Amino acid sequence: MTDALDRVKAALADRTVATKVLPPNHLRFALGLMLSGLLGVATACFVQQSIWTPKADMPTPRWSPASSVVNGKIYIIGGTVADTGNRRANLQAVEVYDPETDTWIQEVDMPTARGWLSSSVVDGKLYAIGGGLHSQLGTSEPMVLATVEEFVVPSPW
Repeated sequence: MTDALDRVKAALADRTVATKVLPPNHLRFALGLMLSGLLGVATACFVQQSIWTPKADMPTPRWSPASSVVNGKIYIIGGTVADTGNRRANLQAVEVYDPETDTWIQEVDMPTARGWLSSSVVDGKLYAIGGGLHSQLGTSEPMVLATVEEFVVPSPW
């Protein structure tokens, strides 16, 4: 297994990566940012096979989003994008990837635009926690947030 993990690490060496494991088949998703620019690519790997397969691209390329799995779907929350003039824009966007259909949908935006946040799921509720706001003046110093917001995920049936 160490050899397989080393190959996955090598394949992702040029990306900043957020990953989540989706049971029961040990399917691992990686959302990446190449150092040369935004990728906006979802890639899947069955860990026991160590084979990467391209999947549908994220609708909104971004860096620093949070991600959580609810009802077998991957929620990508917030993040930061490059704006015009080398400035940064914080996102309220919530996009959902369905691995069974290899499709993305736009979900209701969260109230607070932010990147660098964390997310967790408890009892089917998705929590967006903390994060930061980049200055509208384009500085690299983000404003740190203590904001916590809850989203009740629609029932799968």
